[in-house]
Amino acid sequence: MADNRQQDTKVQLKRELGLLEAVSLVIGSIIGAGIFVSPKGVIRATGSVGLCLVVWVIAGLACLGDALCFAELGTLIPKSGGMYTYLQLGLGNYVSFLFALQATFLLRPGSLVIFMLTFAKYLVTLLPICGSPQKLEKIIAAAGLVTLYLVNCCGTRYGAQVAKVTTLCKLLALGVIIVAGLVAISQGVTSELGTGFQDSSTEVSSLALALYSAMFATRGGAEVNNVIEEIKNPSK
Repeated sequence: MADNRQQDTKVQLKRELGLLEAVSLVIGSIIGAGIFVSPKGVIRATGSVGLCLVVWVIAGLACLGDALCFAELGTLIPKSGGMYTYLQLGLGNYVSFLFALQATFLLRPGSLVIFMLTFAKYLVTLLPICGSPQKLEKIIAAAGLVTLYLVNCCGTRYGAQVAKVTTLCKLLALGVIIVAGLVAISQGVTSELGTGFQDSSTEVSSLALALYSAMFATRGGAEVNNVIEEIKNPSK
C-alpha cells in the first residue's frame, strides 16, 4: 500500500506541449536575435560576399548536425535538462555541475542580455525620439527580461505561446528582408555580387570570428531537449 501511494503521489512534469509548441521552441531558438546583428560581423570578418556565403553555409550545416544529434538524444533519453542531463549520465555529476554553473552565471545571462539589447535597439528606432539613447535601450532590455521571467513563472504552456508569437514575428521579419533582397536583385542591384571572393580575408582569427558569429546566430537546436518531459509525444 505504501509503495502504491508513493507511486500515485510522485511528482511529474505535465505534458502540455504539442508538436507546434516544440517546433516553435526550436525555430525560435535557432532564429534568435543574433540573426539580425551577426551578418554585419560575418561580412566584416570575411571581407567578401562569396566567403561570407560560404561561412553561412558551413554554420547552417553545423547547426543541422547539432539539431539532429539532439533530436536523437531526446528520443533515446526522454529526460528534461538537455545538455546537463546528457553530461550527467555520460560523464558524471562533476562535469554536469560545472556545465550548469557556467550556463547559469555566464552563458545564459550573457545570451539573454544580447538578445534583449538587440530587441531594445530595434524597438527604439520605431519610437518618435531623437537618436538612440543608451539609457532607454537598457531600460527596455531590463523590462523585457523581467517580462520573460514572469511569463515563464506562470508555466511552460504560457512560455510556449509567447514562443509561437515571437517565432512568427521573426519569420515574417526575415521574409520581408528576403523578399526585399530578391526585389533589389531583380531591379539590377547586383554590384556586390560581382566582386565574388575578391578581398577575402586569409587570417585564421578573422575566419574563426566570422564562423563564430554565424554559429551564434544559428545555435539553439538543443533548447527543446530542456523540456522533453513536458512534450506530449517526443518521438513525433
